[in-house]
Amino acid sequence: MQEGTDRVGEATENGELLAEACRAFHAAEYAAAESAASRALEAIRASGVGGIAEAEALTWIGAALTQQSRYQEALVRLKDAEDRYRAIGRPELASRALNYLAVVHEELGDVDKALEIYARAEEAARNADNVEMLARVLANVGEAYVNLRRWEGALASLGRSAALLAPLTEHRSLFGWSLLGIARVYVEIGEHATALEVFSKALDAAREGESLRVMAEIHTAFGSLLTDMGDQKEAIVNLRQALALAEEAGVPREIFSAHLALSRAYEKFGEYRAALEHFRHYHQERGRVFDELAKEKIDSLTAEIELVKVRHEQEVSHLRNVELGTANALLERQKGDLERANELLEKQAAELDKLSVHDSLTGVNNRRYLDRHLAEEMERSRRHGHALSIAMIDADHFKDVNDRFSHRIGDVVLRTLMEIVCRRKRRTDAVARYGGEEFVIVFPETPIDQAAVAAEGIRLAIESYDWSEVHPQLRLTVSIGVASNDMFPDPQSLLDAADKCLYEAKSGGRNRVVARRT
Repeated sequence: MQEGTDRVGEATENGELLAEACRAFHAAEYAAAESAASRALEAIRASGVGGIAEAEALTWIGAALTQQSRYQEALVRLKDAEDRYRAIGRPELASRALNYLAVVHEELGDVDKALEIYARAEEAARNADNVEMLARVLANVGEAYVNLRRWEGALASLGRSAALLAPLTEHRSLFGWSLLGIARVYVEIGEHATALEVFSKALDAAREGESLRVMAEIHTAFGSLLTDMGDQKEAIVNLRQALALAEEAGVPREIFSAHLALSRAYEKFGEYRAALEHFRHYHQERGRVFDELAKEKIDSLTAEIELVKVRHEQEVSHLRNVELGTANALLERQKGDLERANELLEKQAAELDKLSVHDSLTGVNNRRYLDRHLAEEMERSRRHGHALSIAMIDADHFKDVNDRFSHRIGDVVLRTLMEIVCRRKRRTDAVARYGGEEFVIVFPETPIDQAAVAAEGIRLAIESYDWSEVHPQLRLTVSIGVASNDMFPDPQSLLDAADKCLYEAKSGGRNRVVARRT
């Protein structure tokens, strides 16, 4: 009788911890939510209860880790939660775990994978008749469509989410977040008056729900719109409020997003020192998130390698008493495991190296890669006596694009620009972002006259591109400076020569190519 009473008490305590995790999560107190769910998980496993309670605890831990930008840990917990729900024959209860699993993939840049998982999350929520989760998934799908610039799909998903949430007084923050997505669409399609109206409703709902994170997101987006509209005072007020709320909530993603928005605002209004300061904070905060992610990946792989080695050593010890032929076969299998594990580690190391030399906005390489690659190519050029040329590309009047159409349009322009360049380059050519709206193409084994012809082809392709797909009133050209390594002893001298040619192209009227050897 006492044992039964103890189990009832344990179940009650575990239920209270899970309820506390739920409350803390919806209040955007993610560290507290993680702590409560972790304590519940420990107690559930110690009691041997398992089942739905264990899967639910794993889900809340994974969701809280996701909101703290601890993506690698979140993936492990959320996949474990989904597996537990399936193991007990209740896959329809996995909608929350699937939702945040999709969020992680989206945050890490794999939008196609995210949409695939969102579809499974939506199906699970419908099967469980879980209106709150269905609305949450639809809102996330809508946000993904916003990032893909699929406005019709975004408005449809976000509208369905908002309609489900409007009568639910206990989910005002989520309702506000759905409205935020709708406002973002109106910003992107140029309906600013409607966007301002929806932003106001979104902020009212978020305040009612008392979610610091959602309020921070809304103030950031609202402040960015005010920046584009030229309202300096209100823009800065909203963006500073966003940063304060994000810091109070302790959400890294919203902190670095607010810093980036403040940097852009101060730059637009001519306060360059403040712009630089916030830009530095943006890179520090964002770098911290992805540095930790990279470290977690390496630690995870290292642990996997060590586990394989331990199993290998145990197998060797065991096989001393086994027939030699069988021993050799099993040892070969273990050797294969080790080789595969090492290949996995090498592959992951290569991926992490790629991440460190990758420009996240445009998808091409960054300045760090350019410095390394150009030095290697110049050395190879000297060693084999081959010509080497580079082209420095700069978008004409790009500041006007940002000021007239918005920084978001400017970002799309840069991405599109690089898509055009990458379609025109050869497989052996390398493209890197040099800084701002400047890019460099490295042409190995290419004399300057051939590089100039290639640059002219790129210039014409950009000039003739239908930029109205990005914005109806947008037109864009580029200026290009081309230089060869004939007379230059080091990479910086070659870059300086290309930069000088670029300056001549700009001062000569823009939308042209200037090429010189010296």
